[in-house]
Amino acid sequence: MNKAIFICLFILVTISLCGETVRVKRENTPLREGPGAWYEVLTTIPKDYDLEKLEQEEDDYGQWLKVKFNDIAGFVSLVSTKDLPPKKDIFAVMAKQYTSTTANRHSVSAGVKGFGQRFSKTFKGSSSFVEDAMTYNINPKDYKKFKKATYKGFSLRRNRKKVKLPKKEKEEYFTEAETGLGLGIASVIAEQGLYLDKELQNYINFVGLQLVEAFDLTEINFKFYILKLNNPNAYATPGGLIFITKGMLDLCDNEAELAVVLAHEVVHVAYNHGMKEIVERKNHISAENLFIELDSEISFDDNSQTVEKELEEDAFKIYETLIEGRLDQYEKEADRVGMIVAARAGYDPHGLLKMLDKIGRNTVKSNNQHYRPDIITQRKGWVAEYLQKATFPKNLFHHEDRFKMNTN
Repeated sequence: MNKAIFICLFILVTISLCGETVRVKRENTPLREGPGAWYEVLTTIPKDYDLEKLEQEEDDYGQWLKVKFNDIAGFVSLVSTKDLPPKKDIFAVMAKQYTSTTANRHSVSAGVKGFGQRFSKTFKGSSSFVEDAMTYNINPKDYKKFKKATYKGFSLRRNRKKVKLPKKEKEEYFTEAETGLGLGIASVIAEQGLYLDKELQNYINFVGLQLVEAFDLTEINFKFYILKLNNPNAYATPGGLIFITKGMLDLCDNEAELAVVLAHEVVHVAYNHGMKEIVERKNHISAENLFIELDSEISFDDNSQTVEKELEEDAFKIYETLIEGRLDQYEKEADRVGMIVAARAGYDPHGLLKMLDKIGRNTVKSNNQHYRPDIITQRKGWVAEYLQKATFPKNLFHHEDRFKMNTN
């Protein structure tokens, strides 16, 4: 193709895109700085809003659209233009709150931060963690470099076709109040002591974000932290803040084992296990539009005190559940889907069975009931049974050398 023909085709494609619109079908769709779930959110877009389409980009996990929203250019996932099934539970309304079409990054983050600070104060959590969680972001260039090294010589697209995600109805919670609630709970978990090593934290986030991409989770801003605790444990809070203890990290021998532990926690967030704890206690909540009332009262004036108190009481129960361990049905689901997500990201899922065995034999015991010896035996049983039935690609990796280089 000569240069003149190429230029003509480029002009024709550009003209065809001009004036084309695309409609978002998800509540509070994030408009991101770049084509990836690891880029910062510029603002959120309300459902059924028509956007001017500028470009379309495709990667190994999906497509991203460059659009213009109120003179702000950014990226939305193609997934956000697809319809979801109708919701049935009382918290379906949480995602249907009004989103201003003039909202910007400051107003969105201020709302989440406001809730996080409020709940952090109530729970006696770490206020400094709230600040860090709102500002910590990985460098997109560093992540792309890491990802390129991960999949060198590996066909991620072909692997994705072989490892299918299970079908499920995705509940859309992820409002400012819900994310702020998770931030407040996370601030209490952080009070146990963070392991302050930014390079190691970035590494954990790089691995975790590859799992997030494999799960097609473009609407949640996942961030991963390390706790300075010797006992093996991991936590996930609503809104995507995930913790792994140094004790759990020390038990890992390679990146695949780290990946299955993180994937387990990512599933807890994606399947809304934390928020389902609230739904299970819905009889304690007087208003079906609880989160909408809170989102409309970011300043927490006198009119929101009753609603706020009810939510705080239930949030304490969620926190206790996160610390002590979730229901067995949640753990079984997180184990099964977590292995699928890890394999979809290219990691050997058999690492979960090895990790459970090491946790069970470890002399330092976990304070989480789902990591205690009798429960570990139960989990090893259903994980082994699933691995015998499942068919995963044979060429999945471990990246042992890179893991040791980043953790030693």
